[in-house]
Amino acid sequence: LLGELSLTEPYFAGTPLSQTTRLYALQRRFDGYTKNQSGLEASFKWEPEASITSRIYASIDYVTLDSSDLSSDELGPNDYINTKLGFEQTLDLTNSPVLPTKGLHARGLLEYGALAGDASNSYFRADINSSYRYQINEKTKQRFVFSFDAGAIFPSDSSDLPIDLRLFSGGADSIRSFDERELGPQSFSGDPLGGEAYWNASVEYIHPFNDLLSGVLFYDTGDIFADAGEFSFSDPNHTLGLGLRIDLPVGPARFEYGFNLNQKEGEPSGAFHFSIGAQF
Repeated sequence: LLGELSLTEPYFAGTPLSQTTRLYALQRRFDGYTKNQSGLEASFKWEPEASITSRIYASIDYVTLDSSDLSSDELGPNDYINTKLGFEQTLDLTNSPVLPTKGLHARGLLEYGALAGDASNSYFRADINSSYRYQINEKTKQRFVFSFDAGAIFPSDSSDLPIDLRLFSGGADSIRSFDERELGPQSFSGDPLGGEAYWNASVEYIHPFNDLLSGVLFYDTGDIFADAGEFSFSDPNHTLGLGLRIDLPVGPARFEYGFNLNQKEGEPSGAFHFSIGAQF
């Protein structure tokens, strides 16, 4: 459930900056818990060129978490206020915002937050998401897609970090041999607990059969870490998979299955995913 009211001034104070003020409330159900969030955000966006977007934002959120499956230690603080300040930089050199076939897309995020209420904590978060599409044949549009994502959150007190601020991996846009958010530490009830750092990398070969339908062969690798200090590339998960994609006006409809190549105890042998939209 999501409700939002926003107002945008495209030329704030006569400058090339656009300013947006948002008032919002949402409820989301995740495996293991439900999140209720309401807040106010003010942001400024600058686009010096069509391919470059810079955004700075400040917001204040009131968050409550509820769970009948997770213990209080697993859930973390469940009633708190989060005041955030962040900067986001995007570079988009792809040839289409909906159905890109070539070019580079990269996004970086830096965020600082301070918690009050049940939690008395602060954190610094950094994320990078990147992908590059290399077109082998201009006529047939056969192509490779390379991607790399990584992120970490550094709280002042790891034992007092709410579960909704932790980072998750697994799913259609990361490691596709796992269901959504299912990679990494789990609770006694089998629900994902997330972590403080992650990385994912993938390579895809896309072969169009016609203007509508394409086949895809992909390889994913990556890991997630309960503590950001444990971050390493030494023992990742490996996934090999196949899929079909249907190009729609709103983006590709993706049907994919990933096989877990180094299945550990308690992990699935693979997972099927359906999603709509380009993977950035």
